[in-house]
Amino acid sequence: MEQRPRRAAGTLIYMTLELRKRMIATIWFVTAVIVALAFNVGSLAAWGVVAAVAIAPPLVMLRLWKHPAETITQTIHAARR
Repeated sequence: MEQRPRRAAGTLIYMTLELRKRMIATIWFVTAVIVALAFNVGSLAAWGVVAAVAIAPPLVMLRLWKHPAETITQTIHAARR
């Protein structure tokens, strides 16, 4: 019986961080659109502002929120393998 290779803990943390970033960006976008609809935004210029407010902050967050540095424990575990 063959065992599956173990995944590095850092990979799993990175995947959950990426998922969190996407979820936060999606929630921000949907919230901005819902608020715009609640205020009955009708003009094209107002929708342009809504689009900027809905898209710009998540893009900045996705770009600037980096993966945390590897801990000493993770470094030791990687060196032992």
